[in-house]
Amino acid sequence: MLKNILIILLALALLFGIYAWFSARSPSKTAENRAPAFSKATVEIGGREISVEIADGPDEQVQGLSGREGLAENEGMLFVFERPGFYKFWMKGMRFAIDLVWIGAGWKIAGVSRNVLPESYPGAILPPAKVQYVLEMGAGLAAKYGFKPGDNVILKP
Repeated sequence: MLKNILIILLALALLFGIYAWFSARSPSKTAENRAPAFSKATVEIGGREISVEIADGPDEQVQGLSGREGLAENEGMLFVFERPGFYKFWMKGMRFAIDLVWIGAGWKIAGVSRNVLPESYPGAILPPAKVQYVLEMGAGLAAKYGFKPGDNVILKP
């Protein structure tokens, strides 16, 4: 009787182990196939409001805007880093040109990289100073809105 119970328990443990092994390797469970979940907010610069998706984790930051067809005029993506640094940006997988607005830890624009083309990949774009935030928006909008170093940036929930 005890022997039969042990055999049943071992068989159940084996089946559970096989299930767990296959579940862990399922394509829907891997980070590569999981779409990042972007939170949303609004950025205001010089009275202009831009709806942004927040890229504050490694998965979101690697994905960025790559693979998208474009952005509406008042849309963008705000990259948020834990501390100020010289963060490199590239255009891997991008299908449209963008402006990069480099923002320091004090929420002031440190610089603007205008009309960065997808063809610039594999090159990297660097900020002019240490930054903690980077706003990506459609090419030409930074000039159209008159964004310049020293402008205050307000993040609204």
